[in-house]
Amino acid sequence: MEAHTNGSPHKWQTWKKRARATIGSAGYLNVLDDEAYAISHRMQNETVFHLLQNAVIEGNAAHLVDQYEPERDGRKAYLALVNWYEGEKQVNSTAEDIRAKLERNFLTTKNPGTEYINKFQMYSKQLDDLGEAYTASKSVSLFLEKITDPDYENVVELCMAQELDLEKCIYQIRSKERRLDRDRSNSRKKGIIVRRNEQDQIPGVVNEKEDNFSSIEYLTDAGYYSIPGPIWSTMTAKEQSKVKQHNSTLRKKKEGIGE
Repeated sequence: MEAHTNGSPHKWQTWKKRARATIGSAGYLNVLDDEAYAISHRMQNETVFHLLQNAVIEGNAAHLVDQYEPERDGRKAYLALVNWYEGEKQVNSTAEDIRAKLERNFLTTKNPGTEYINKFQMYSKQLDDLGEAYTASKSVSLFLEKITDPDYENVVELCMAQELDLEKCIYQIRSKERRLDRDRSNSRKKGIIVRRNEQDQIPGVVNEKEDNFSSIEYLTDAGYYSIPGPIWSTMTAKEQSKVKQHNSTLRKKKEGIGE
C-alpha cells in the first residue's frame, strides 16, 4: 500500500481509493465495510490494521491509526482516518484550498495549455471527490476565464459563442495548442533553411565564391573567428573546416612571428 506520508487532505481521496484497492485485492475489504465481519475475522482485521499503520507511519495521520494499536483494530483505524479527512470542517477547509489553487491557475504565454488543463482537471476532480464540485456552467466559465494567452482568444470566443461544455472546450484548447506547436516548429525549420540559403551573408560563414569570410562580426581582436554555437551548427562540414583552417593558419603565423 502506498504511504500517506504527509497526511495532506488534498491527497486523501486518491490515497483512500488506492488503500481500499490494495486491501480489497487481499480479500479484506469486508473488514472495512462490515463491523460484524471485522469482529468475527480477527486475524484479517489485525492484518488491515498493520497495513494501515505501515502506510501512515511517517505522516501527520499516524496518531489516528496508532491509537488502536492495543487492540490492533483495522476497521476502527480506517474509520478514524475517514472521519478525520471527511469531517465537515476538514472538507470545507480543503475545498477552499483547492478552489484557491483553481483561481491561481492560468493559461498564459509562459504556462502552456497542457499544463493548465491538467491542473484544472486535477483540482476539479479533487473537488468532485469531496462532493464540492462546481456546477457544469461554473466550471466552463472558470476554465475559459483563466485563459489569458492572446493566441487562444478566438478559440475562447468560439467556445463561449457556441456554449460548449467543458469537455468540448478542453478539446478545442488542446487542438489549438497542437496547431500552435506545429506552426512554431515549422517556423523554426524555415528559419534554419533561410539561414542555410543565406550562408554567404551570415557573419562568420565562409563565402564559397570568394573563399574568405563575408563579415567581421565574429572576428576577434586577435584576428581569429569565434562562431557562436547556433551559427556553427548551421554550417556545413566544409565551412566549419575553413573556419578552423583560418584560425589554425593565423595561429601558426603568430607563432612564427614570435620566434
